[in-house]
Amino acid sequence: MMHNLNRRLLATLCLLAAVNSPVVAQGQNPFMAATATSTPATIDICSRTDEVEAALLAALSLSPDDCATVPAASLAGIGSLNLYAEGIASLRAGDFDNLTGLKVLSISNNQLTTLPPGIFDNLAALQLLELLSTGLTTLPSGIFDNLAALQILVLLSNRLMTTLPSGIFDNLAALHTLRLEDNGLTTLPSGIFDNLANLLLLDLIGNGLTTLSSGIFDNLAALQSLYLAQNQLTTLPPGIFDNLAALRLLDLRRNRLDGLTTRHPLFDKLRRQLNQWSLDGQSRPPTPPPCQPAGGFPAEGEAECQAAEPEPEPPATPDPDPPAEPDPDPDPDPPADGDLAGRIAALEQRLAALERQAALDADESREADDALQRGIDDAATERRSMGERLDAIEADMPPYRLQLWLPAPEE
Repeated sequence: MMHNLNRRLLATLCLLAAVNSPVVAQGQNPFMAATATSTPATIDICSRTDEVEAALLAALSLSPDDCATVPAASLAGIGSLNLYAEGIASLRAGDFDNLTGLKVLSISNNQLTTLPPGIFDNLAALQLLELLSTGLTTLPSGIFDNLAALQILVLLSNRLMTTLPSGIFDNLAALHTLRLEDNGLTTLPSGIFDNLANLLLLDLIGNGLTTLSSGIFDNLAALQSLYLAQNQLTTLPPGIFDNLAALRLLDLRRNRLDGLTTRHPLFDKLRRQLNQWSLDGQSRPPTPPPCQPAGGFPAEGEAECQAAEPEPEPPATPDPDPPAEPDPDPDPDPPADGDLAGRIAALEQRLAALERQAALDADESREADDALQRGIDDAATERRSMGERLDAIEADMPPYRLQLWLPAPEE
């Protein structure tokens, strides 16, 4: 009886501790409080989409019989998942749950038409999401809201998609590459790119856009490449490119922007960056700076530069014992000791000759020195002038140039 009393007392104490816990304060059953926050050691993935289940098991080298007892730690350790061309027609909510370490996910070349809301909500570490040629016609609002680490979003060739939900990219602060080409987009919501302060590349090639809202690119201060080619644009709002201070490439080819040239007011704030443009749809890459490879790959560039630059010549080693300079006018045979007057006369003649030569050398040296000094002064003056002009140009220009590709006149 005492033993049963002790057990009842212990149970009562545990219950009191559970009732006073923060979990119970939120309305949970006190008897479940002890297990509410625990993580199961294994996860059952048997009910996930067949192709997803198979890919997860393959990534962990498990057999189909193991689907009910997949180690939770193993799921969390999967870094990439490739579902490319698996014939997937639909996905289920929870297909990607427990993949907390996933960084790369490709669902390209499948037959999806939509995605379940919240399917990506637990992928907090995801950096690259590829949804190429999936057949999507719509995207649920908030589908990307929990992807705070996402850097690259490839959402292209879903040709039945005509618009995007407002705010769909609002939580993608880390995004630097957004590819939306070939989606059949006809309109873009105003402010859809407003929160993409770190975006470097925006690709909208091959859609059906006829116009763009004023200020749609105003918050893209870091944007370097903007592709708007192969749309149906007939006009652009004034100042639409004014805030793109970092822009290096703007592609407007194959639109209906009649009469657009580099002198158009649209490009007033970009004009000083221009070093290349095309009115016939053709373009050449800018000439690389000295000792810079055309491909721009740093490792190769360093090798090419080292190969191109001549090695410096080693400094000359001074001779420790230079030979004495010979007498330019050796003394002729001296006269006999008794002929002192003749000897003095010979010395005077020699001295006079040396004085005349010294005077000639001094005149020539002065003329050479004067000419040299004049050349130095002229070069210094020209260098100062060129330096002032260069400083003025550099003060007005960013440290890069812009490539502007415009529609051909016949387009």
